[in-house]
Amino acid sequence: MVRNYIRKTPRPTYSEDDVSKALEKIENKEMTLRQSAEAFKIPPGTLSARISRKSTSHVGRPTSLTQPQEAHLVKLIITLQGYGELTTCQDLLKYATEYVELMKLTARFPNGAPTRDWYYGFVKRWKDTLKLMNSVKLEKVRAKGVTTETVNGWFAKLHSVLLKLNLFDKPQQIYNCDESGFNDDPGKKKVLVSRETKYANQFTAVVANPIRRYC
Repeated sequence: MVRNYIRKTPRPTYSEDDVSKALEKIENKEMTLRQSAEAFKIPPGTLSARISRKSTSHVGRPTSLTQPQEAHLVKLIITLQGYGELTTCQDLLKYATEYVELMKLTARFPNGAPTRDWYYGFVKRWKDTLKLMNSVKLEKVRAKGVTTETVNGWFAKLHSVLLKLNLFDKPQQIYNCDESGFNDDPGKKKVLVSRETKYANQFTAVVANPIRRYC
């Protein structure tokens, strides 16, 4: 369940547009910093920080990892997805922990490592790039084995069998043995994938036991 951060301080009464106008007045020497702060009801410290480039347009508590640092993790998630390896919550926490240890950023986290609260925030911050989906296992043999040559070869063999047994005009003697989509391996997990993803296929070498039916 996604946890929503509750602000402990009131939101600013000024808008980003107010800040831009106030800075413009100062830059054009139409007002002093204090005059502009009073006119637009913006704390002088905020305007001073913007002028000295110590602040950005982001309002609120800074994240433990910067946007470029989190972007590395986003790229990793999408790259692994391309290889059929999908990222769960536990996977991302593991990757993030290894990253902060490697970059010596453990001091930014209360317990020295990212937690589920950080994960929920990460998902929300990158909602335009990533999304959560239920994964569906897809065996590597099935994922890579269906080629044009395979399909053409199957129909060629079917044609030769029907011809050999003289069954072209005897459909009542043809039976279909089908492996239905029911198996004993649910294999569904909540995973992070690229926003454009339609099917979250997880490649696996383990083949579940299908239930066969004869028609």
